[in-house]
Amino acid sequence: STKSVNGYSLFEDAGYNQALSGSNKTFTVEVICKPASASANQVLMSKGDRQFALKTNGTNQLEFFGFYNNNWNSVTADLPSDWVGQWHQVAAVYDKGSVQLYCDGELLTTGSTNNEIAAGSEKLGLGCSNDNGRTFDGEISLGRIYTKALTKTQITAQNTVNPPINENSEDIL
Repeated sequence: STKSVNGYSLFEDAGYNQALSGSNKTFTVEVICKPASASANQVLMSKGDRQFALKTNGTNQLEFFGFYNNNWNSVTADLPSDWVGQWHQVAAVYDKGSVQLYCDGELLTTGSTNNEIAAGSEKLGLGCSNDNGRTFDGEISLGRIYTKALTKTQITAQNTVNPPINENSEDIL
């Protein structure tokens, strides 16, 4: 089921928890957004503060974190110089603890986080985190979760009018 919270969406489905937690998982999260500011802790997509989040942090960076065993392990990259007021495709590829952060089809950084992500009861949030009240300052036109690690070519191809991996694909959660 879906619930809108101040213009953002929460999704409640056990399938999200199964796909986005546990060990040796592989997935990609993608958000098309137009930030109104570079404020800290703006959530693009999250499964709560104790599972995973794609967000901005307090030092003008994009951040993806996985939470496990009472630890947040993050991969960060500087925000693009045109971050505020422009539409951007932001993607995080999580592949068994290896993370790649992309913005507008460009690989910003690679890094490592937990090989296991804790399961949680929080709803999946697009533009918000259900457990801590953090939101996104701006507009979000799209959020997708893929059940595989997308390549740079696939991420770029998804940022089109007719993406090759569409809502009918088994690769979309």
